[in-house]
Amino acid sequence: MKIIKNKHVRQFVKYGIVGVMNTMIDFSVYYFFTRYAGFHFLAANFCSWVTAVMVSFLANKFWTFRSYDTAVLARQSARFIIVAIISLVVSQSLLYTFVRIVGIRDLIAKVLTIGIVVFWNFFMNKFWTFRQTHED
Repeated sequence: MKIIKNKHVRQFVKYGIVGVMNTMIDFSVYYFFTRYAGFHFLAANFCSWVTAVMVSFLANKFWTFRSYDTAVLARQSARFIIVAIISLVVSQSLLYTFVRIVGIRDLIAKVLTIGIVVFWNFFMNKFWTFRQTHED
């Protein structure tokens, strides 16, 4: 990753890699719960969100944003949860709108929703949750 010289670009690329991994987790859990466990699409979205958020926090804290300071763990965790909850509200709202109002199939709506929410998550986590006062 040191090939990319600009710190912000490097972080965004790492965030993208974590995001792809989280998207796969999110989508797989969602698919399992809607197709095999019989969950309502919004309940399945909540379950997949919880799973992806846990993985995302750890991967972004320690790898993407290289935030190893355990003294700020409680603050970062709280901020991450706030960002994630707002993200969940937006995700649930978009998914409901796409499926029930627009009439898009739920799996396509899920992909669209993830694509929209990823930008909010990156910028809020970079500039608020894992903000550092020093340069790497």
